[in-house]
Amino acid sequence: MNRAGIKAAVEILADDYSPQNNKHRILQLLDREADRLNEVLTTFLSFAKPHPMQSSPADVVKRLEGMIGLTKSQAKKSHVKIMRHHPPELPLINMDEERIGQVFLNLMLNAMQAMPQGGRLDIHIQQVIKDDKPGLQLEFSDNGEGIKSEDLPNLFNPFFTTKQEGTGLGLAVCYRIIEQHGGKTGVASQPGQGATFNLWLPLGER
Repeated sequence: MNRAGIKAAVEILADDYSPQNNKHRILQLLDREADRLNEVLTTFLSFAKPHPMQSSPADVVKRLEGMIGLTKSQAKKSHVKIMRHHPPELPLINMDEERIGQVFLNLMLNAMQAMPQGGRLDIHIQQVIKDDKPGLQLEFSDNGEGIKSEDLPNLFNPFFTTKQEGTGLGLAVCYRIIEQHGGKTGVASQPGQGATFNLWLPLGER
């Protein structure tokens, strides 16, 4: 049975009990755990067998705006303010928009989780030369809990996680996607002082 089938079955069973009934609460828990399992499997498959790249010239700012729109409800619920900082015009990047959107979404959701009491996420975009190659650098900076120094070297390793229910694959998938674009990924943080994840994507053909 797939995820849709499980959800339908749970909803049918839940209709037989009032919301106050313990069995109704158990079925709600089952539904949430099925969602989590589906997310784990989807992320694992994305890492284990990545889809072929489908790159074309695209606007990074527009792609970012789209992902900010998707997280608007979650940001409001988490009391997180997202701010963009970039020049009015930036060159296009040869990228797979769906995959890059996945990276942006993952980093924004991670930032929100790092600010359980609310906070601010600043996203800076600028053109930068790296290793004599022109590209765009994106920095996702939050003012959340920060990351322990001993954890920093392992953040992009598969299955490494500091979250109680994390899969340890989200950042590993992000790293691989940026690497497939010929780019670079990094992070800087201190406990209690937030974290900054930086991405660099080259201009022109890869």
